[in-house]
Amino acid sequence: MVYCMVQDPAKAGLLTIPTAAGVAYAIPVKNQLAAFRMVYPQGVRIGVIYSEEGSGRLVQEAQKASAVVRLVVVARPVTSEREVPQALRALLKGDDAADALWVPPDPLLLTNETRRFLFTETLKAGKPVLSFSPALVAEGALDSSGADVASIGDQVGELVTRFASGEKGVKGTLLVPRAELMINKKIADKLRIEIPADALRAAARIF
Repeated sequence: MVYCMVQDPAKAGLLTIPTAAGVAYAIPVKNQLAAFRMVYPQGVRIGVIYSEEGSGRLVQEAQKASAVVRLVVVARPVTSEREVPQALRALLKGDDAADALWVPPDPLLLTNETRRFLFTETLKAGKPVLSFSPALVAEGALDSSGADVASIGDQVGELVTRFASGEKGVKGTLLVPRAELMINKKIADKLRIEIPADALRAAARIF
C-alpha cells in the first residue's frame, strides 16, 4: 500500500503497517519554524493555541525544536472553541505576550468563526499569523511553510515504481515532500513588517 495526503500518518496507524509506504503531508515542524524565522526575524516568541487531540504532538515537536532555530514557543492548550478568546488574549498581552501567532493544522482552530476571530484580533494587536496553509495566507496569515503538493505526487510515483520493481527496503518508508513558502506582502505592509529579500526570493508565491 502507498498512501499520501494523510495529515498524521502516525496517528492513523499507517507507520506500523509492515507492507505500507507513503509521503508525509507536512514538512517537519523544525523546518516550518526555520521558515518563520527567515520571514519574520524579529519574531522570537511564537504563541500557539492548540488542542491536545488536534495538534498536541506537533506543539511538542515545536517546543523541542525551538532552541535550534532560536525561538521560544509559548503554548496555550484549550479543550473547546469557547476557550480560544481567553487563550488568545493571554498571548497578545501580558507577561506571556508573543510576537506572532502560529496556527497549526488543528481542527479546533480552523472553523470559519474561529479563523476570522484569530485574524481580526491579531491584526488589531499588530501581530502576524504564521500558518501551514496557502489558503490561510490568502485569508490573512503572514506566511506559510507547507508541503508542495506536486512534489507529493512525484514521490508517490517514485514509491509505486520502487514497489513494482521489487526493490527491497521500500516497505515502511515515509518520504518528506518539498517545502513551499508562501508570503502575504500586503499583510506585512499593514503590520509594517519588512520581509528580508532572501525570504521574498525563496517564496513560491507572494500575495
